Amino acid sequence: MEQPVKKPIYKRTWFVVLAIFFGIGFIGTLFDDTPRPTPTPSAPVVKEEPKEEVKPQVSQASKDEALKEFERLMDLSKASGLVKSYEMTKDTPLKIFVSKIWYTQEVQFKKDMVAKFSTLQQTIYGRHRLEVRDAFSNEKVAEVTAFSGSIEILK
Repeated sequence: MEQPVKKPIYKRTWFVVLAIFFGIGFIGTLFDDTPRPTPTPSAPVVKEEPKEEVKPQVSQASKDEALKEFERLMDLSKASGLVKSYEMTKDTPLKIFVSKIWYTQEVQFKKDMVAKFSTLQQTIYGRHRLEVRDAFSNEKVAEVTAFSGSIEILK
């Protein structure tokens, strides 16, 4: 007489262990007391009209101080030979014409210089647009953009 072949015991125990594990997890979620966030109805989306940009009012004293600082820095830049000349009026953006010394400076120095002149112009005239051009070829070597105010060093 032949005896029936029994399945190995590890296959049955594996199934039992999985059943117990999932059973405990399911029962644990039924009796969990942690508060659940209730979904709140979202408010209707209201499109707002873009507001006009409000420019901060700068006192005349700070404008005068900024103009003195601008002239001091520009005189220092001219004396060092970095800057040949500049054009700054109420109607046009600041244009600085630089010499060949510009090309020997580190990029961080160029960014700092352009940023300082741009912030001074912002204080004086309320705009930050700035161009730095080569004095000999009139090629643009750096700028502060009008829209985002980002500093771009081209050469």
